[in-house]
Amino acid sequence: MSYPVEILPNKEYKQITCVLLPYRLTRFTNTKDILDDTGLIMQSYIVSPKEGILDLSLSLLGIFEFEHNQISLLDLGKTKYNQYCAPNETVDIPQMDIDYIINLERSWWSISIQKIMEQNYTCFYKETEIKFMPVITHTPMMWNYWHFSLTWAISNFDIDSIASTNQKNRFKEIISSTARSSIQQYSMSGEIPFDIIDEKEYKS
Repeated sequence: MSYPVEILPNKEYKQITCVLLPYRLTRFTNTKDILDDTGLIMQSYIVSPKEGILDLSLSLLGIFEFEHNQISLLDLGKTKYNQYCAPNETVDIPQMDIDYIINLERSWWSISIQKIMEQNYTCFYKETEIKFMPVITHTPMMWNYWHFSLTWAISNFDIDSIASTNQKNRFKEIISSTARSSIQQYSMSGEIPFDIIDEKEYKS
């Protein structure tokens, strides 16, 4: 498969800053067997504990389609393309079998942005209540203009004010566990219908 140039940065593209609630985000998995006994996406495929969910890489569905999750950058491709860039960056088209392959063993899950944003994210560390919220940001990459980052902002105190590194890490672990469980509840496998963002929102 030739590289889908429609997912690359483009001189006509701009930063996406519109309301994203009607749309879906997707993330690849390295296997097709991703459901647990209850029919939910296994948490390890939402994101592995090694990678962490506090800064989760996703793609906005629309021009980026489900099958694009099967693009797997090779070592040379990672060196050249696996980095953030401006939305209107000039990028050479990746070459099959040099920069990337199509990995047919990959699958994916997706989630409604509205579902992410409407949840109440609260957890506890001992007697301390932690309230936090999702932040979805357009973060184009050389290989994928449609790359977005899901991060989390604590709303009721400043985690950087915690002096103890161990305690700070424990807070992050609890937040990660709560966020991962919530994402799991609303994620879906397969080719779910999705809306496509209007051109005026990404073309300058």
